[in-house]
Amino acid sequence: GVTLAIVFIFLFIQRSQIMTDPLTGLNNRHGLNRYLQNMFCNNLKNQIVLFMLDMNNFKQINDRFGHIAGDNALKSAADALIESCKNLTCSVFLCRFGGDEFVIILRNCGKSEEDQLKTRIQAEFEKSNRFNNSSYVLDISMGTARGACSEIKEFENLLQSADKSMYKNKR
Repeated sequence: GVTLAIVFIFLFIQRSQIMTDPLTGLNNRHGLNRYLQNMFCNNLKNQIVLFMLDMNNFKQINDRFGHIAGDNALKSAADALIESCKNLTCSVFLCRFGGDEFVIILRNCGKSEEDQLKTRIQAEFEKSNRFNNSSYVLDISMGTARGACSEIKEFENLLQSADKSMYKNKR
């Protein structure tokens, strides 16, 4: 019995490590894929709002202040996003998509919650900069897309729309 419990604990920890970004503690791309598989397994149209977020001037932070400062900037950005997502009434999924990009998925939420999250994200980044002792400013661009999806292709289309919206915001 004890051996079996140890095996289960090991498998749980291993699965958790595979699905989690070690730097930020957020879900990673594997976690996103697992989330999408679970979301699509019921074949229902899921109403989602997809946020695509990208840190502004991240390369300059790395180049000017070093990779440790870049890692700290990513951690601070993740903390700001986590804080922004707290206490929302809809289902929330947050992940580090790669590099300095993040994805937030809201399920079954209204326009007011979408707008509320946008406002919270901006406020959390401003707060982080006020209390941050670093020599750089954290800033993020975001784009959103809203729609129904029940398969990966529909999700990819929303992701592409959110990505375009984010780059428009960045410019």
